[in-house]
Amino acid sequence: MKKAFLALLFTLPTLVHAQSNGPTAMKKVFDGIERNYLLYTPQNISKNAPLVMVFHGYSGTAAYAHSYFNMERLADKNGFVLVYPEGTIDQQNNHFWQVGYQGHKTLKIDDVSFIVKLAESLQNEYQLNSANTFIVGFSNGGDLCNKLICERPDFFKAAAPIISCMMEDVYDKCRNVTGVPTFMLNGTNDNITYWAGDMENKQGYGSYHSTTTMLNFRVEQNEAELSSSNTIKGDKDDKTSITVNKYHSKSNKNQVWMYQVNNGGHGHPDYLNLEDHVWQFFSMYLD
Repeated sequence: MKKAFLALLFTLPTLVHAQSNGPTAMKKVFDGIERNYLLYTPQNISKNAPLVMVFHGYSGTAAYAHSYFNMERLADKNGFVLVYPEGTIDQQNNHFWQVGYQGHKTLKIDDVSFIVKLAESLQNEYQLNSANTFIVGFSNGGDLCNKLICERPDFFKAAAPIISCMMEDVYDKCRNVTGVPTFMLNGTNDNITYWAGDMENKQGYGSYHSTTTMLNFRVEQNEAELSSSNTIKGDKDDKTSITVNKYHSKSNKNQVWMYQVNNGGHGHPDYLNLEDHVWQFFSMYLD
């Protein structure tokens, strides 16, 4: 994967096609822009079920997000609805999420409003619990998670930004925002989202903070402190390992989990069942 407030008006969703035992491709118009998403609803979904939203990375698609992070098994077992929204197209003809990258600043796309409005429409249509909306995203989609819980901490119950960064303007804007429980994963040897950040904007995305700064920001925001640390290892031939640090707040129920992939790149090791770990985190915050 690569990185790189308008009022939204709705039309009724249009069914495009359904995959057997898989998600259904949907279209809906928001403020005159047709947006695509994949939707998966377990057969025996109950009233007040949770909603999990999954965001692809830069140049990705909803279908790619589904193939990378397939939570249908968990949705069937635990009774939640899954949606994989798709970003709009930028100047390079790539799907993207508007998080303020330098090359996207002139594009008038409000993805925060889009995601909130999409979630609200699904909550109404399927009688979902509006207090149980969770988000997970990768790379550019992880950066969107960071922006969403900055601008709408009241709306999202917990977030899992994966291989993400925190743009400088998001960091500055979020200083006094209420903390949201956060699951994080980053690789120390990522050559796209630098562990050390890029405050000098050498990559051209825009200035973004180091992973350590981002982690410390989340820990302080949630009034948490380190409570446990352990290591996950693959087989003897795998050069990576995962240091898992968990931070708990004494003043509230919020936690921050950091999965540091030592020698890891722009992804996660195959030996980590990431979906299970993310859902374990989300499920702690179900109302």
